[in-house]
Amino acid sequence: MKKIQTSLTRKDWIGISLFGLIAGLGFLASLFGFIADFLNVPTADNWIKTMEASIQDFLSVSLTLLQGGAIFLVTGVLFLVIILNHIAQREQVEREKKLRRAQRLQDAIES
Repeated sequence: MKKIQTSLTRKDWIGISLFGLIAGLGFLASLFGFIADFLNVPTADNWIKTMEASIQDFLSVSLTLLQGGAIFLVTGVLFLVIILNHIAQREQVEREKKLRRAQRLQDAIES
């Protein structure tokens, strides 16, 4: 099996990890918000709604878990796409440089 070489820097891994974590937390919050809306228990016994209300009071925001989670999910995925696109573009430039060097070397050998 051919070993794949990557040139991901530490900044790339930090960015991927950070925005992956943000997207994952957004998905988890959206999932909890969705479950809380359809949980078949009285509102007083719904611990997810209680948690949502305490978060809203603490942060002074009117977003539900579903809405806030969707915002975090979309933001995380958007930044992940931007980071991965930048990495792919950088890899493509490096491959083109390597190909041009090989062609110049081949031309020099043939001459």
